[in-house]
Amino acid sequence: MDTTPEQVINSIKRNGTFDAMRQEMFSHYMTSDKGMQFKELLNETLESIQDRSSQLFTDSVQLEKILYDHLNRKEHIDRVSREARIHWLANKDNRLQVSHAIKQAIGQVSGAQPMD
Repeated sequence: MDTTPEQVINSIKRNGTFDAMRQEMFSHYMTSDKGMQFKELLNETLESIQDRSSQLFTDSVQLEKILYDHLNRKEHIDRVSREARIHWLANKDNRLQVSHAIKQAIGQVSGAQPMD
C-alpha cells in the first residue's frame, strides 16, 4: 500500500510534532517586527472597539467574538498565518526540522525505518 500525504500529516499530528512546530512558529513570529506590528494592530483594534461602544465588555467571549469578527473582515488572520510561516521557514534549522518530521512520519506510516 502506498503512503498518502494525509497519512503522513495525521502521523505528524498524532505524535505532537505538528503542535510543537506550530507553537514555536507563532512564538518566533510574535517576537519579530511583523509580530510586533500585529500586536499594535490588536491594541488599536481593541481601543477602536471600546471607543465606539458605551458597553463595558465584561464577557470575554463576547469581546473575543467582536475582535475576531473585526479582524476577520480585514483578513488580518490570513496575513498573520502567512507571515508567520514565511518568517519561521526562512530559518534553515526550522526547514530541516520540518523535513525530519516528514521523514519520520513516512517511516512510521510505511513501517520502514525512519530516514535521516
